[in-house]
Amino acid sequence: LRVLVFLARFVLTPTNPVIRLVPMACEDAQFLYRWFVRIIAVAAVMAGASKVVERMAISEELSLLLSSAGGLSVFLLLIAMIWQSRHKVAKAICQDAADGTCGHSPLRAGFAKSWHIFAILYVIFVGCFWQISALLAGEVTILKLIASLFVIPLFLGIDQWGQRLLKVASGELPETIDLSGDDEPETGDEPDSPDEATSDFEPEVDEKPPAATYVPLVKRLFRIVLVVAMFFLILRLWGID
Repeated sequence: LRVLVFLARFVLTPTNPVIRLVPMACEDAQFLYRWFVRIIAVAAVMAGASKVVERMAISEELSLLLSSAGGLSVFLLLIAMIWQSRHKVAKAICQDAADGTCGHSPLRAGFAKSWHIFAILYVIFVGCFWQISALLAGEVTILKLIASLFVIPLFLGIDQWGQRLLKVASGELPETIDLSGDDEPETGDEPDSPDEATSDFEPEVDEKPPAATYVPLVKRLFRIVLVVAMFFLILRLWGID
């Protein structure tokens, strides 16, 4: 539990946006951190109790009941988290749109309004599949359930992080994190000669970095690789060759 909480604090850093690995607001980072700790705490307590009962050979049925109750608690908590964050995620989906409202993209607008329905259905499907496997085989762990539920948000976060790096490489996000805290001094001196005055108004040529030409292709390939990796990771989690 302590290791997982440390990893969540390391990735989200809810109190320090400067070193946060995932680009998000402090409010969103704190929201995700609190819910992650709740889910991990419930899973750790229930799975630990189930493992103790199993190792002490008290009752196989009781061990299976505790494990099943832990899994049920995990995906009920996750459904509650999805429901509470439905509006924030909808805004994030339309964040890259030109007007910020997805008005020019009906498909994206529809997904922004109904993404939580698909997410909840996915959680219910995985939860039911896990419960059936746990009750029939008894070899499915809560860790596999959590990994299956969080694999899609994890890959979405990796995608956003990769897209941000590509924007920086292409010059779309030229600003980096400023650690100095000093503003550039403003000088009110007037130019001494007409030549200097006209030189200040010379048009600047906006030269894009050479990498900007290949950024759209790299973005597409990056997302294809992520989708393929996520697909095979889910298959591996559930023991499918």
